[in-house]
Amino acid sequence: TVQLILQGLRRFQVTEWVASDPCLRARVRDAEEDAVISLSANVLISNAVALFEELAGVDNSISSEAVNLVRMNTDGAGQVADQIATRLVLRLEDKTEILEAVEPEERLRSVIRILRREIQVKKIGADIQKQTQDEIGKAQREYILRQQMKTIKKELGESASKEGGKDLRERVENARMPEEVRKEAMAEMARLEVMSPASAEYGVIRTYLETLVDLPWSTESRDNIDLSEAAGILNEDHYGLEKVKERIVEFLAVRKMNAALKGPILCLA
Repeated sequence: TVQLILQGLRRFQVTEWVASDPCLRARVRDAEEDAVISLSANVLISNAVALFEELAGVDNSISSEAVNLVRMNTDGAGQVADQIATRLVLRLEDKTEILEAVEPEERLRSVIRILRREIQVKKIGADIQKQTQDEIGKAQREYILRQQMKTIKKELGESASKEGGKDLRERVENARMPEEVRKEAMAEMARLEVMSPASAEYGVIRTYLETLVDLPWSTESRDNIDLSEAAGILNEDHYGLEKVKERIVEFLAVRKMNAALKGPILCLA
């Protein structure tokens, strides 16, 4: 294969097509450009070169040699526009716009507009890539930390306690507690799962949860209040404590007379 590098020497306009076979031939007229650089052209040239340098900073496809070549060829607005345009990957409509702009300053303005657009596109792309990398990095860090925590817990012998915690969670979930009690139990369960078994509070919370689980939340029985039988059981099983036993019998008598009565809860100290 043969690779050719072509350099444009000057701009021209076709005045007449002469032939199409075996190749296109035409009469042309040179597109004259003013050799005097105006103040506005100087400003446009400075802006274009600065923008091209900025784009090179965010676009790895633009080499430092290309930037230096543009810096050294600033003899006119048209020359700068053409130098920069040849080093950009342009859409067809952008190429057409630049080629059709005969007036040098107009052409350079088109290039400046394209440069600003490309800089914005590259910066947005870089931001998106950075966010993606940050998210991937965060996920990787979390994975590494989890693996390290798993290893540490294994070394400390906490894997068995984790399994025990899993069993306790299942028991809490299946205990058929009232909703208010269940919320409190699940909150304590969440605290327990992040605690070290070596912690003093770990044992307190676990005992509390096991007590809650063992309570007969879903078991009901019909009251069978027999005052004589109750008094007999109290006298047989408990020596002395006469006032306490009398208070219990009184409490049962009130419940027997009015089962719907919400009486006080007895506290036997």
